Amino acid sequence: KFEFSYYWSSLEGMREYTKERWETAVFPAEVLAKTGSLMEELGPGARIRIILPMHLATYEKPRAA
Repeated sequence: KFEFSYYWSSLEGMREYTKERWETAVFPAEVLAKTGSLMEELGPGARIRIILPMHLATYEKPRAA
């Protein structure tokens, strides 16, 4: 198990990326509002980060008899 992080330099970029690729992503309005205000407050060097837990597994296809 490990963590994988995604980074964006804008809220609009994050929203566009997640809308296109993550069908089940839901961001509450208050989270988006807080993210927007923090991005404005912190300036152009600020980044948005989403951390996802990842699990690696292997699969071996059964051989035909």
